[in-house]
Amino acid sequence: MRLILAGFSLAALTGCASTGASTDLTDALSEITGQNGRACVDQRDIQGFGLVSNRTLSINTRTSSYYLATTQLACDPLGVDVRGAFGGRFSETCGGRGDRFNTASGSCQIKAIYRFDSREAAFAAADEAKALAARVED
Repeated sequence: MRLILAGFSLAALTGCASTGASTDLTDALSEITGQNGRACVDQRDIQGFGLVSNRTLSINTRTSSYYLATTQLACDPLGVDVRGAFGGRFSETCGGRGDRFNTASGSCQIKAIYRFDSREAAFAAADEAKALAARVED
């Protein structure tokens, strides 16, 4: 039995290794922006947020900065609820430390947050990252 499991595990790992590198939206945004995804947003400055995909939120602030936040996994509550709250330590929500976006339907762990000077720059980077991630998957 162990031999069968070991053989299956080896075959699965070999299959993963031979398919090449996988790039998700977070990796693509890091590559495009040169940022590490650990930007922080002061929760009191958040003016609003929007859904870019089931793994990405856009955040606009009172300070004219714009952010893209990616979640650890696909996050169904993002597409269901119109209200949500960002959770983090010290009134900040940061990428890479387990902070969460909470809605009435559930919560999603934030994987990374990227800062941009404008909404246009954020959405241009999101579009470029989606295209890069799609090219790598093909």
